[in-house]
Amino acid sequence: SDLEGDSQGMRFNFEGMGISRTRVRISLAGRFNVENALAASAAVLLSGASPADASAGLASASPAPGRLERVDTCDAGFTWLPRRL
Repeated sequence: SDLEGDSQGMRFNFEGMGISRTRVRISLAGRFNVENALAASAAVLLSGASPADASAGLASASPAPGRLERVDTCDAGFTWLPRRL
């Protein structure tokens, strides 16, 4: 699969609806956020946005406060993504 995740977010390939195969990184954790990002991209492309604007929008998305928000662990060697704060 081309879907990869790490402490910085998710990476995946995006292709279709006027966009040639492009590697995309979003700063959101979880496969469900990739699915949400793809659905949002389809909606904005169908409403007339350019592929470049759709890609830029994905790259600039940030998580809602408290929703899988990264917590600084002071370089303890792990990332903590609490379900609830």
